[in-house]
Amino acid sequence: MQRSTEEIRLIDYAIELWRGRHIVFFSTIVGAVVAAFVVLLTPKEYTARCEFLQQNTSADLSPRIASLASLAGISLPATDQVEVLPASLYENIVCSEPFLRQLIHYPLRFAHQQRDFTIVEYLGEDDGREGLREWIKSVEARREPVAVEDRLTAEEYDAIKYLRSRIAVEYDVADGYVLLEVTLPDAVASAHLTEKVVQDLEQRVIELKVERVRSNMLFIERRYDEARERFDSLQAARADYLDANQHTTRNSAKATFERIDAEYMLAKSIYEQLAMQLEQARIRVKEQTPVLSIFSPVTIPFKPSRPRKMIIFITFVALGFIVGASIIFVRTTIAELRGYHLPAPAADDAAKSH
Repeated sequence: MQRSTEEIRLIDYAIELWRGRHIVFFSTIVGAVVAAFVVLLTPKEYTARCEFLQQNTSADLSPRIASLASLAGISLPATDQVEVLPASLYENIVCSEPFLRQLIHYPLRFAHQQRDFTIVEYLGEDDGREGLREWIKSVEARREPVAVEDRLTAEEYDAIKYLRSRIAVEYDVADGYVLLEVTLPDAVASAHLTEKVVQDLEQRVIELKVERVRSNMLFIERRYDEARERFDSLQAARADYLDANQHTTRNSAKATFERIDAEYMLAKSIYEQLAMQLEQARIRVKEQTPVLSIFSPVTIPFKPSRPRKMIIFITFVALGFIVGASIIFVRTTIAELRGYHLPAPAADDAAKSH
């Protein structure tokens, strides 16, 4: 009984909805008109994309270097498996303040501008396009404290916040590729900035990966230079002493030569060991250096990514339909609460026939 009552109520509501179809139609048309105004008034934005993979050279480099070193009589130790930097850290790197602070001062090319603009200069341009947005950002800048320890200006602070909302980094755990997207109101500027972000990101990833092994290589290189200078000086002193005492038979001269020769042999041994360690350290740096293999390069976007016209149109049209149906539902509910029942369509037809 309850089910039949609910079905009757739904049928009655469907009938009332059909009778008030002019209201639904009008509200739907209003939603479509509002959607058209929103699409026309919303500024266009373009998204440039780049997809890449992180790779290391250790898999191909180590066997070749080891075979060449064995031919030269040098035994290289087995290297450990090199792990790539987790792609989940890329977003933290890109959104970090030091990284963005360099980008906001990088000159970008714009399609319809006579000169290049930095992000700070672009946001400071008063051309009437983003007056409300600039006012909101100025209010937020007054509310939020500026990083005094880094001595950021208010313009730099706003530019960093603006870029942080315009750069997106996504990574696929299964396939291992990274997607970088940059959205700006200009197509050329978005592509130019995307290329810059990829270059700086690769440099930053290399610095993070090879910082320890590079510092070790530099330390060995300094010790190697010192050992080479000492070896060269002892070698020259040994040669000079041999030239000066070539035909002598004095025991004191022989003792002095043995002392110089012992120091020379020790310096030579240290020099050769450091030379081998330096080559191993250089190989280790090459192994640890990651390479961002770009398989989807940056291109200038042809179509704007925002506003999404179809989504806006469907949303506002659906909202207009819902508003019109809600008006009819509220009107029917109020009529039922007052005890007034609208005549059925059949009764209307009968009355018209009479």
